[in-house]
Amino acid sequence: MMCLRDIFCWAYTLIASRAFTSRVLDAYLSNHPSLKQEEEFQIMLPLVDFSNHKPLAKIEWQAEATEIRLKVVEPTFTGEEVHNNYGPLNNQQCRCHSPGISSLANIQQ
Repeated sequence: MMCLRDIFCWAYTLIASRAFTSRVLDAYLSNHPSLKQEEEFQIMLPLVDFSNHKPLAKIEWQAEATEIRLKVVEPTFTGEEVHNNYGPLNNQQCRCHSPGISSLANIQQ
């Protein structure tokens, strides 16, 4: 049986490694000012966190009332991996905050 500390650590790790900032929702929130928060907040988007990090990947997040899309803004070919861009993370940040991200994919270091 899991103790409260184990459950907390599991939940914290899940959010630290998979959550997005509310900036993903900026386009949607700009059309719904009553929902806008003063500060950024963390959100979970199940299955949207599937893609690996590539620092220079050209992508756009698009949010609407019922869906959120990851749009690839560069030529992509059948069978090619789709990447997300988590911003300028160094290798240590990639390993510590997103265990699914390969440090080899981070060419900015």
